[in-house]
Amino acid sequence: MPIDSVTFRNKKFYSKKIKPYTGKENIHSDNKIYESMYSRVYMHERSVYKTVKVSNFIRDNFRLLTYRSKSYDEIKGNIFLSKLGIRVHNIQFWGVAPLSRDVNELLITEKLESYLPIEHHTKLFRENKVIEKILIDIANDINLMAENGAIYRDLHFQNVMSTELGEICWIDTALKYIRSYHKIEDKLRVKVKVLKKDLLDTGKLTKSEWEIFYDTLKYGK
Repeated sequence: MPIDSVTFRNKKFYSKKIKPYTGKENIHSDNKIYESMYSRVYMHERSVYKTVKVSNFIRDNFRLLTYRSKSYDEIKGNIFLSKLGIRVHNIQFWGVAPLSRDVNELLITEKLESYLPIEHHTKLFRENKVIEKILIDIANDINLMAENGAIYRDLHFQNVMSTELGEICWIDTALKYIRSYHKIEDKLRVKVKVLKKDLLDTGKLTKSEWEIFYDTLKYGK
């Protein structure tokens, strides 16, 4: 039976019902795998649990009522990319904790069992002879997003994962939607420069690998 709320780490989150959820009602996990100024991410069994921090009590709680919250942006982007045929992780549950002062949203997503964040495993993908395929696929996905008026808000290779066979999947799917292709070019150009600094300048990609990625891009040059 679908459930209307999930208690995670002793806080109850009420379902926003993007889809029926039939998982556990009460979960506790201390297995924190990531933390930023905006969120904490935990792993438990076959799911990933992301709690969204409250940075401004009045604003962040008001946004829960107006579909302008941080999680809603990720959910909207997830649906948008899926319709384009871009592989994204499955969001299983979205819940909110109104009037909370610490965390006020919970996203439960699938655990990508066989996937690794690309930025940290370029050597492995190179050894498996799939690094070029991965880079071309990422660039083509970026092209497809741009052609449909969207760019990734947080575009880096930790937010795109891959199996050892080179099958990619995008996570943390908040997008920025832009009508002007000129503005898309400008904003992507900045993001591509950051990618170059993160990947080429640090030695995670070779010069020839970066050129394969860059030459496949149609936008942001």
